[in-house]
Amino acid sequence: MMMVLLLVLVCGCHSDKVSYSFPSDIRDLSYGCLNSSEEKIESKGFDLSKKWSCKVVKQDGERKISNIWAWQAAEVGGIWVYGMCNGKMIWTGCHPQTKQEIHPPTLEHEFGHYWLLSNYSMSGHDPRFRDVFFNWRDPSTMMLPRGPLGDHMLKNRYKAMKPGEVIGVVRRDEKGETWIYDVVKPEE
Repeated sequence: MMMVLLLVLVCGCHSDKVSYSFPSDIRDLSYGCLNSSEEKIESKGFDLSKKWSCKVVKQDGERKISNIWAWQAAEVGGIWVYGMCNGKMIWTGCHPQTKQEIHPPTLEHEFGHYWLLSNYSMSGHDPRFRDVFFNWRDPSTMMLPRGPLGDHMLKNRYKAMKPGEVIGVVRRDEKGETWIYDVVKPEE
């Protein structure tokens, strides 16, 4: 009996604890967006569990587009984005000097990607969620190969976008991780 108890304590109690790392000044906002995005996805009949840790990074915005701070992301050829997520990290735009002016609906949108990637390996903007998340549009999602072909495809699609239009871009990085970029076209 003692051996069984010892085995349970040593082997059965090990768990990889899921943790969240949020900037201290937006911790409450981040937890609020995490929880509300979970509720919105579960309202559509999906069961979610906390599987992956997640970190939120405030990215200095370079320009406001539709009143949301955006930046030119090198990962997608310098095209404007206002949020990106790989399920373990979320980047959201902020004012470059004050580090404030986070757009809550955008952060909640990125947490939607966190939940769907971590629980269902779902990338892109599944149409079942278009009525619950800001700028969640389908079939606007582009699945891009890495390299010059993907770069060319994105540049052509970006040229055809209207000012203020948003599309989701899904691409794997050099480590094979899936990233979702929410690309926005500024007014010229």
